Amino acid sequence: MPEQDTAPRHLTDEQISEIIPEDVLPPLARVTPQATPRMLVLGGPQESCKTTLQPVVAE
Repeated sequence: MPEQDTAPRHLTDEQISEIIPEDVLPPLARVTPQATPRMLVLGGPQESCKTTLQPVVAE
């Protein structure tokens, strides 16, 4: 079995501008807001305090 490449792949700005409207936004448009969120996703670059925010968000 061939070894899989696990290195991160970086997308070009052009690829991102195609992916967001075609693959990301349409499913999000079908989501309805909930009074009590069940999940919150924290995203951001390294060292942007995501881990620090976890206990604050959990309260």
